[in-house]
Amino acid sequence: MNMLWLKLLMGSIWLGMFVLFGVAFYYQFILKKPMGDDPVSDSGLIIIFFVSILPLAGTQWLLRSLRLITEVREDGLYFRYPPFISKFKVYAPGQIKEYEVRKYQPIKEYGGWGLRMGNKKVGWAYNVSGDMGLQLVLADGKRILIGTGRPEALKKAMDRMMNKSALHGE
Repeated sequence: MNMLWLKLLMGSIWLGMFVLFGVAFYYQFILKKPMGDDPVSDSGLIIIFFVSILPLAGTQWLLRSLRLITEVREDGLYFRYPPFISKFKVYAPGQIKEYEVRKYQPIKEYGGWGLRMGNKKVGWAYNVSGDMGLQLVLADGKRILIGTGRPEALKKAMDRMMNKSALHGE
C-alpha cells in the first residue's frame, strides 16, 4: 500500500499517541504528579496505554498485509485479496464476456479502495490503491473491477489468454 496520505495519517496518530502517553508516563512515574482532576492509577494508565495501542497496531497490520494478487494463466484470470480472500477466485475465459483496462474514479464509483460493492451498474471492485483497473463484464452480466499498478502488462496477458481460448474454441 503506497498511499502517502494514509502513511502520514497513521504516522500522525502513532506520534500523537506516544506523545500523549509519554507526557502522562513522565508526570505520573518520574515526577510522581498524577495528571488531571481525577487521575488514573499507575496500573490503570498502563492498561489504558495497551488497550489504546492494540486497535491501532491491528489496523496498521491490516493495512500492511493487504495485497491484491492477480495472475493471468492460460486457463483463466486468478486473483486473491489476503487477508479477506485467501484462496484464488478464478474466471475462465468462457465466463468473461468483455474486458478492458481503464482509468476509474475509486471514490466516486466505489466509495474508495478495498473490497467494494458499487451500485449494480458498476458492480464489485477489488483494489488497493491507484486509479487503474481491469474492468470485467461476465457472461452472466456481473461487473467486476480489479485494480492494477501494471495496466499494460495486465492488458497484454488478458489479450494473450483470451486469444488462446478463442483459438481453442473454449
